[in-house]
Formats: sequence, C-alpha cells, structure tokens
Amino acid sequence: VIDLCSGGGGPWGRLHAMVSEKLGRTLSVVLTDLSPNVDAFRALQGEMSDAITFSEESVDMLNVPEKFHGFRTLFSSFHHFRPEQAKGILRDAVESGDGIMIVEGTYRSPKGLVPMFFVPLIVLLVTPLIRPLRFSRFFWTYLCPVAPLLIGFDGAVSVLRTYTPEEMLQMAQEVDPEGKFDWVAERVEHKALPEPVIYLRGVPVSGS
Repeated sequence: VIDLCSGGGGPWGRLHAMVSEKLGRTLSVVLTDLSPNVDAFRALQGEMSDAITFSEESVDMLNVPEKFHGFRTLFSSFHHFRPEQAKGILRDAVESGDGIMIVEGTYRSPKGLVPMFFVPLIVLLVTPLIRPLRFSRFFWTYLCPVAPLLIGFDGAVSVLRTYTPEEMLQMAQEVDPEGKFDWVAERVEHKALPEPVIYLRGVPVSGS
C-alpha cells in the first residue's frame, strides 16, 4: 500500500493489523506526503516495526513516482483538492495502473456540520494532555484563543468541501472514459459518527 497525504501518519497504525488479518498476510505500507512529517512517520514505524515504512522525499500525489508502485490510499484528505486537482489524483492512478481507495470521515450536510461547532471546546479540553508541554501552545489556546477557533473553522471548511460519493464517481468516470478501472463509491454508516463515512474505490479491470 502506498499511502498518500499521510500527514502525521494517518490511520494505518490502527488499520494495519485488521487489514493484514483479513488478507492472511502481513501488509506492507509506505507513508508519503508532499511535505513529509518525518518525525511522526519515524515514531509510527518504531511502533510497527518494518510493517510500516515511509519516504523522506516529497511525493506529489498528482504525479506519484514509478518506484512507489502499489495500491494507493488517501484518508480524510481528498477534500483539500480542487476538482481539477482531485481528478488529477485519480487520473495518475489510472495511468499507472495502481488501484486507489479514498476515504473521507467528513460528510457535506447540515448534520455533518454540527459537530464542528464543538471542536473548539474539545481543543480546550485536550490541550493539557498534549506532549511535550509548550507555553506557546497554552498561550494560543487559552490566553489568546486563536488555535481553537482556527481548528474549528478548518473543520467546518473541510465538511463544506467534502465531495459526495456521486461527485467522486463522476470525476472517476471523467478521467477513465475507457473504463479501465472498476469504480465504486458508497456511504457507510458508522455508529460513532452522525453522518456516514464515504469512500471511492477504483481497481483495474482484469485484462486492462
């Protein structure tokens, strides 16, 4: 698996054991990002031994180098890209022949937007638990509460920019007019979330 837009490591630390068990073998995951968070990647690799590795070099998800060949994943990051960029990500996967899975934890709806109003409060509550303790973090959280407001605003914007399954499927069909890939876009209900998780999956059609 080639994980794109891995940020601080993404969910593979939690998913790896479950997916490996389903496959019946140990899955190899490579974390990548346009601006790699090497410290976070290295910490996760230390917890997961050699099951998860990472790239220290910048990896552009619109033009993934050929040496990173494998099934591509993007978690909670696709909404950051404008439609033409998003289609570029899908087009690059099709041209390389690598399957791709895009998962979004946000959902564009009034109900999906409601939890974002509680994000500033959550930031206020969890900040003392973040290590290492830094005066700057406390300053921008409590004395001058810019951080809670910015994080809440970012969450709300993420919800509003999240593509629907129908929109993602349409983009996939536009970049794959010959039908080289089999595309599926669905909503999956999650008991811990007010709205469903959405995903787009594309895999090469046999013989393509």
